Amino acid sequence: MNHISIKVNGEPFTVSKDESLETLLLSQQVNLNSVALVRGGQVVPKTLWAITPCEADDEIELFGVVAGG
Repeated sequence: MNHISIKVNGEPFTVSKDESLETLLLSQQVNLNSVALVRGGQVVPKTLWAITPCEADDEIELFGVVAGG
């Protein structure tokens, strides 16, 4: 099996088995500097996105980062 099913913000996606979180975001044209990524209820540091593969049945949530004070 070369593809797996995941959810991003509740929407189903099919991705390559070894696709990284970063590749997933880039394929969806997400600005990597403007989001935080939560996977399975835990924040994934941006420094790990390129080396962290998507896994079957992942539930990924993206949150927009807002600067302010």
